[in-house]
Amino acid sequence: MLCPPEPSPGPQPLDGPPADPPTSPLPLGPPERGADSSPKGPPSPLAGKDSSFEDLEQFLATSERRGQSPGGPPEPATPGLKEPLLEQLRSTVKDIHNAIDRLLSLMLLAFEGLNSAVSKDRCLACIEEPFFSPLWPLLLALYRSVHRPQEAALSRSMELYGKAPPAAIGIPSKLLPQGPEATGTGTYPYRAAAQELGLLVLESCPQKKLECIVRALRAICACAEGYHRAHEPAPDAEPQPGTAAIGADDLLPILSFVVLRSGLPQLVSECAALEEFIHEGYLIGEEGYCLTSLQSALSYVELLPGGPAHAAETGTSCTGGSTAFAPALT
Repeated sequence: MLCPPEPSPGPQPLDGPPADPPTSPLPLGPPERGADSSPKGPPSPLAGKDSSFEDLEQFLATSERRGQSPGGPPEPATPGLKEPLLEQLRSTVKDIHNAIDRLLSLMLLAFEGLNSAVSKDRCLACIEEPFFSPLWPLLLALYRSVHRPQEAALSRSMELYGKAPPAAIGIPSKLLPQGPEATGTGTYPYRAAAQELGLLVLESCPQKKLECIVRALRAICACAEGYHRAHEPAPDAEPQPGTAAIGADDLLPILSFVVLRSGLPQLVSECAALEEFIHEGYLIGEEGYCLTSLQSALSYVELLPGGPAHAAETGTSCTGGSTAFAPALT
């Protein structure tokens, strides 16, 4: 005979403390953060990626907020700021060279017939203008920040010597015109060269900027030759073509005078950028000589002491003891 099951006894309390509730696999509170308020964890693989072009755009935007434009006067240098800017400039220059090399490699892969030295130079010439045109204002802003002390010194010299007569800069009278033009009042000598130099800042292609420098030095040689002939009696025979009109000792003070009359302190940064991005083949020819001569004149003008009266009193001039002659600029 079956009997109904007896009711089971109720749950009995266990001896000891109650068991802990199960823990959730997800944290309930906010994630732990480091000292810099950033979440702790493995570093992102993109954290160390070089982003020089983005940094360059941010730098330009910051400069504009401070009221500094790429073509404006240089601001006083901030102590301790040059080293980070110099590192940023080096990184940006390296990125630009790498980008140009990649573009050139792509062109050579697409067109096998261009794999020659002459064709590579032509490819670089084709790449240069569309590549640098949008980039040059940003690049120049970075160069100007790095070379701000030199630009400030050049700007001070331009204020002091901007209206100085050519003789105060060391230009000999035989290379100056006769009449009021020789004193630098009103129209001044070598004005054509200063105008050519002023066109440099309007270009955004390194090759075209270099052409402006070459034309400026050719204008100097043409003017100097004309002034020199006016001081001498008519020669019996015409001078032989291709001969140098002036030597290096004469070119430096004239070019310094042209730099002062240009009123462009950013020429320091322009020349530094050109020296970096001009094709190396141009640096050993006429173009390289012209660029080096302009840089020498800029360095001299930066170091001009006092003012025009001091230069006239002490006999300060650009002439030195060198007897080297400049190659003919034709």
